[in-house]
Amino acid sequence: MEKIVWTDDFSVGSIEFDNQHKKLLKIINKLFDDNVYSTYSEHISRVFTELIDYIDRHLKHEEMFLHLNGYPDVENHINRHHEMIEEFAEQMKKVVGYKDNLPEELQNFFSQWFEEHVRHDITAFRELIEEKR
Repeated sequence: MEKIVWTDDFSVGSIEFDNQHKKLLKIINKLFDDNVYSTYSEHISRVFTELIDYIDRHLKHEEMFLHLNGYPDVENHINRHHEMIEEFAEQMKKVVGYKDNLPEELQNFFSQWFEEHVRHDITAFRELIEEKR
C-alpha cells in the first residue's frame, strides 16, 4: 500500500497544527516501511509506541487550544478524540505479534484514521481561525 502523502487539502490553516499533523503522518507512514528493524513485530511495536505517545501529546494540545479559544463544540470534539483513540486501540490489538507486513485492511484503517482526524480538525480549527481574524 502507498504511503499517505501530505497535500494542502489536509491544512487546518495553522502552521503549528499543520506541522503536528505532518509529524503524525510521518509516524503513521512508518507502519508501511519494510525491513526497518530486525523483525517486523519489533518495528510495529516501536512505531505504535511512538504513535501513541505523539497522539496523546497532540490531542491534549489541540484540546487546550480549543478550550482557550472558546470553541463552542469543544466537548463533542474531545468526545470524538476519545472515540478515535478507542478505535485506534482496537486496531492495534489486531497487530500484536505480526511477523509480516500489515494486512491491507489495517493499512487502510490507519490511513482513514489520519484523514478523519484531520478532517475533524479542519472543521474546528478553520472556524476558530476565521473568527479570530
